[in-house]
Amino acid sequence: TIEYRPSRKDYLEFVWEHLDDDEINYTQLKDFALKHRIVSPSFFGDSKNEEFEKTDFESIINSIRVGFEPEKITDEEHLEAQMTIFLKAKFPDRKIERQLTTKNGELLDIVVDNKYVFELKVPRNRTHLRNLSAQIEEYIEQYPNLCVVIADTSSIQEDSKGESVEANLTQHIKEYADKYKVKYGVQTLVFDIITRR
Repeated sequence: TIEYRPSRKDYLEFVWEHLDDDEINYTQLKDFALKHRIVSPSFFGDSKNEEFEKTDFESIINSIRVGFEPEKITDEEHLEAQMTIFLKAKFPDRKIERQLTTKNGELLDIVVDNKYVFELKVPRNRTHLRNLSAQIEEYIEQYPNLCVVIADTSSIQEDSKGESVEANLTQHIKEYADKYKVKYGVQTLVFDIITRR
């Protein structure tokens, strides 16, 4: 058997043929190319919009970093509620939603203006942080403006559900925050929070 790999010319002919038949359109090609990071948004002339969104998202992240002072929490849902209240008070003109369902059926913790996503976690061990990495990988395809917010509860022995908290949790959080930044370009905000029963 001979393995034949299509050349660039073959791909171009295929695309043009299907464009002429109206089986695919420009928007579908653009969405596919951006989703799979074949080209950057600037290829389609979207760089100004992309730069604005990056700056806008960065300002929201900085507001959280500087102004968000979480109180004691019982679980991740309680942390979501606190952050939602903070964001609605800080940005009253923005659309802020909790537990938004994606096309794949996943739940996004907090979404601002349908484009900025905040994934919140209250990890008890390294496994939770590893699982978060898989979530980020899925979300980043659809939502490139993603920020992770982690509650570091390592100052306690047990969380509100009576489950033990891993001894080196703070160090693991730092390591995984670095991994999220390097591998996915995702910022992580870490807050020392006490859980309550």
